[in-house]
Amino acid sequence: MRSFLGVTAHILSRNPKTDRFGLMSLMSHGRHTGDNIARAFDSVIEDFNIGTKIDFIVTDNASNMRKAFAVRFPVEGDDEPTADEEDEAVEDETLWGELDEEDAAPLELAMNVNSRQRLSCFAHTLQLVVGDGLKEMRVVGRAIAKITKISTLLHRSTVFKEREVQDW
Repeated sequence: MRSFLGVTAHILSRNPKTDRFGLMSLMSHGRHTGDNIARAFDSVIEDFNIGTKIDFIVTDNASNMRKAFAVRFPVEGDDEPTADEEDEAVEDETLWGELDEEDAAPLELAMNVNSRQRLSCFAHTLQLVVGDGLKEMRVVGRAIAKITKISTLLHRSTVFKEREVQDW
């Protein structure tokens, strides 16, 4: 079975218009590990020179996707400082001085990198919830099981696939 990694860009501007671009669809070779996905995504970022322009990434909830983007795009809520830690940082007078250009550039880069987030795809999560609910219903569960078997056969059997396409 062939697998692909699709990468699309959504550009948000101040006006209510959003632009979408299909950047690349890569055929996946080998195992779908987080490291392999991260390397493939990094090559897309490099090819399009958009590394500093990405604020959010939306993926499904699979563990390999979470791992692939855990470092570059942490999930909101991971490792956030406590209220006491934030209060201590605000009271640190050394933080409030003017920065020279040499110190400001790495700080700005760090702030941009740390503002990035990986978000879970709402549609994918909703589909999983609805699917789990339907499986619990006996009548629908049996129908879904039969359709799943046919779908699996269609995906795996080239003979079955060719016969079905000719019948249509």
